[in-house]
Amino acid sequence: MNDTFQLRIQQLYQCLYAVIVFLSVLSLSSWNLYVPHLLNTSDRLMLLVFGATIFVTLLSEWSKKRLVAMFIFSLLIIGYYYLYKKSIFVFVLLAILAGSGMKFDKLLKTDLIARSISVIFIISLSLLKVLPSSGSGVSETKFIYTKFTFGFTYPNILGYLLVIIIITYCFSISLLKKQVFWIVLLGCLIEYLLNYSTGLISLILFFVLYIWIQRDTLQRSNILLLTSSLLIPVFTIISVWIAKYYFASNNWWDRVNTILSLRPPIWQYYLKAMPISFFGNTKSINQYTLGVVGHGAFDGAYIQFLLEFGILSILILFIAVFSLYCLHLPVHQKATLGTLIMVTCFSGFPETNGFLVTFSPMFFLIGSAWFNTFQCENAHCINSSL
Repeated sequence: MNDTFQLRIQQLYQCLYAVIVFLSVLSLSSWNLYVPHLLNTSDRLMLLVFGATIFVTLLSEWSKKRLVAMFIFSLLIIGYYYLYKKSIFVFVLLAILAGSGMKFDKLLKTDLIARSISVIFIISLSLLKVLPSSGSGVSETKFIYTKFTFGFTYPNILGYLLVIIIITYCFSISLLKKQVFWIVLLGCLIEYLLNYSTGLISLILFFVLYIWIQRDTLQRSNILLLTSSLLIPVFTIISVWIAKYYFASNNWWDRVNTILSLRPPIWQYYLKAMPISFFGNTKSINQYTLGVVGHGAFDGAYIQFLLEFGILSILILFIAVFSLYCLHLPVHQKATLGTLIMVTCFSGFPETNGFLVTFSPMFFLIGSAWFNTFQCENAHCINSSL
């Protein structure tokens, strides 16, 4: 295929990916509650846009490796869709497949621009009183924890989107360390004002990792990727252990419950209701039913993926991250993925946000790295810098 055609394909993909990000941010806001007549960000619409994006990827360059990977992921997507229909894990698999159609750096910058504009758009609508800027939204959503925050349905949503925007910004643009420091400091201040401790800790962790990988970038990025891959089964096992042995009247467990923001009894409830299996549980719990522990607030990526989508989903996550450690990728890609995934792994223990395609480009970037990798020479890989 000629270069002009490939350029047009990349431009079309950028537009479709920007639409995915825009719809994702809208779906996390109160948009569907107040202006659904303009555009309803339903799962069906998201599937259509994902489908169009994946179709465009089929027009890009092919290889035997990519053909085999496409076939395997297509089978996984069909299988999980058959079992769970429009589940969050189906979108994870779709994101990896969709990410294959775009070069890594272009995808990263497109996500930064599209996500930033989308968040600013929602905040602007809240300031213009089109969307609520504050107050309880229980009556609108029937979910007890709904708390409108600048157009979004919960402070944590805006807080985590800010984390992702800061991380992608720092890896998309060449910055001095002191510039990164001030950006992260401002982000931490906003997270503190939002009372979002996970976001605050995530930004501090990001800054520490960002500074740490500046020296011996390739080696330290590989350490991050290897460590992150191992944390997935480790955190999964710890989550199950907490859920199984949590005892409310014990003082030690009471402290653990406080640290994890009251999640252990919720994890225990779902572990009893949804036994661990290889393919997950096709039965679901009505989260709006009175008496459900946590009022349906089932959070924690590892235990949620394990119980809902099975051991296979954890295995896929592990392989996805571990393979990045094994691949010969440009140093900048290794550094970006290593840092982003490590932050996501830690935030994913108490919260699921980072593992959802609506919040983060992580799985799209993994797909891009997988399918657009090249065998870089050792000298180039080692000497490349951020």
